[in-house]
Amino acid sequence: MSNSEWILDKIKPCDLYHPYIFISYSDADSEIVWADVLEFQRRGFNVWLDCNNLNAANESWERDAISAIQYTECRMLVFYVSADSLCSENCYKELSETLKIETQDLHCGDSVPFIAVETEPIGDITAYKQKVFKQIEDKGDELPPEERRKLKNQKRNALANIMRDFFDDKNDKVRILSKNDPKRRKDYYNELTSSFPEETRNLKAEAEAASDIAAAAETDIDTASAPDIAAVAETAAVTCSAPASETRAEAAGVNGTENTAEIVSESAADVNDRAFHRKRASIQKRLAAAHPDWSEKKLYAAACRMARDEKK
Repeated sequence: MSNSEWILDKIKPCDLYHPYIFISYSDADSEIVWADVLEFQRRGFNVWLDCNNLNAANESWERDAISAIQYTECRMLVFYVSADSLCSENCYKELSETLKIETQDLHCGDSVPFIAVETEPIGDITAYKQKVFKQIEDKGDELPPEERRKLKNQKRNALANIMRDFFDDKNDKVRILSKNDPKRRKDYYNELTSSFPEETRNLKAEAEAASDIAAAAETDIDTASAPDIAAVAETAAVTCSAPASETRAEAAGVNGTENTAEIVSESAADVNDRAFHRKRASIQKRLAAAHPDWSEKKLYAAACRMARDEKK
């Protein structure tokens, strides 16, 4: 099981009868989006994601997605901005639904608010649009001429519509910088979730998500495969904001399938908050003394949560 598949497997379906956040994105950005959604759920937010709430085998799946935006329980749409999502017809339909009169009528006359999250550093949106337009022109050469023309026109129209209706040339649409943007000054997840309506938070779901992470951290290393253990370690790094170097090295040491020194070297750039990790290590030592029966992975997950709570 790949890391992305492991993360998707841990994401829970949305509770459609409780206020929720709708996620609009391109499939090309799935790895980034799924990791974020898992973290949103860990923080207790109710999130609608297509993979867990739609049956792609149903002919009505596109309409079902639009209906999820119309429901009064949908309190916000999060749009992941990328070269692929900006020329996605489905993303344009989802964004447009937030402004439609029918949807506003169901939301007491208001449009569904949306926030834009960059999947990569974008900078000037107009310049980025030109880059995306050129990418459209360079793709599709493997298709028959008529299909290629149809696909390119579809993407050009989606790009033009999204830019015209949601991102003007003044570049003044507030966008949340990508996780690894060099200009980032605030914690990525704190900035993102601070924009979420408080009513979309579900304390019961938050407790369940924390329990699931602790259970995942206790994966039986004697019976689990090396990829599964590595996936648990990688996801702990994502959900606990821990350095991937530590978790990957830990997995390597357990399984003996990789060179630990190489993994730590490759991942040195992942350590972006040393104070947090010193705090986490200190808490983990105290927990180990108080709970000698806990596994190392359970201690690690619990220490991450406590260190993050102290940091808030």
